[in-house]
Amino acid sequence: MYLIETIMIAMVCGLVPAVVGLLKEEFELGIYSFVLTLVSGIIFTYYATVPVAALCILFIYKRTYKKPVLAQVIPFTVADEESPRA
Repeated sequence: MYLIETIMIAMVCGLVPAVVGLLKEEFELGIYSFVLTLVSGIIFTYYATVPVAALCILFIYKRTYKKPVLAQVIPFTVADEESPRA
């Protein structure tokens, strides 16, 4: 009975990173976080599920803010070829 309670708590704690990953468009990381939280809950009981879920959420947020920015083209005016030069 204790194992079933631990699995249920781990699943509830694992749903939080999965939802955050879905909202931040990192669904794959959210699913990995869910599985990691569930496995840590089974192995280390429910004492490890909350810290693992929190670390996974922080990792998802950190990864979404570090997305690479493509180089931007700076517009500039080109001198007209027909204009008289002094």
